[in-house]
Amino acid sequence: MKKALLLATTGVALLLAGCSNGNSSASKSNNSSDTYKTEMTKGNDAVDDKEYSKAADHFDSAIKAKKTDKAHDSKIQAQNLVKAKRFMNQRKFDSARSALNKVTDQDNGNKKMVSRAKKLTKQVKKIQFNRSNFKADIKNAKELIKQGANDQAKALLEQITTFKGIKGKYYSDLYTQANTYLSHYLLILKIVPILTVILIMIVLQQLQLTTTILLTIVVLTHQATKAIIQLLKVATSMLKRKKSMVKPLLIPTSPKLDNN
Repeated sequence: MKKALLLATTGVALLLAGCSNGNSSASKSNNSSDTYKTEMTKGNDAVDDKEYSKAADHFDSAIKAKKTDKAHDSKIQAQNLVKAKRFMNQRKFDSARSALNKVTDQDNGNKKMVSRAKKLTKQVKKIQFNRSNFKADIKNAKELIKQGANDQAKALLEQITTFKGIKGKYYSDLYTQANTYLSHYLLILKIVPILTVILIMIVLQQLQLTTTILLTIVVLTHQATKAIIQLLKVATSMLKRKKSMVKPLLIPTSPKLDNN
């Protein structure tokens, strides 16, 4: 009798334990499902706010709660968007495009991130196109300066330095190059007239010295001429006086005639 009672008690205990374990597993499953939904929601909200690093963390938490293709692909997308933005800020545009392609290649990911990746890809392509043109313009401007076509070079450089957004993070390095060449050109424009004036002053000084020497020679010559003329006048005067003194001695005395 006691043995039968013991067996019955044990059976009830095991039955109760089984029911308890089943309830515990169901509870854990429900908790995991709730965590998954919560983290996925938070991740999607972070995507809406373009906070992709935060979104990736939430999707990772969702994967830990429940492994799904949706959570996995969403995490990959968010991580690659973070990489793409970092590469863009570093001006590594080819790497940025590669990361963005990985975002669009995820079949089960977040559609908003796919749309965002496509927009960023267009932006990167435009940036690369503009940078290629700016580099070519800077190169041409340098050649024009060497050839002496300064006005054409200035026009090219000013197109770059006045471009909208040229001072931003995607173009600032090219702005610095173009502005440096333009500053040197403008400096030359300021220096050349000053150097020209200085050269003219030096020439005028030399001419002034030459003119002074010539004037001195002319003055001396004039004074010498005046002295010679004065000597000639004195000599002429002396000759006249001498003739006037000699003339009475040469004229003979005529005899007086007697009319008677």
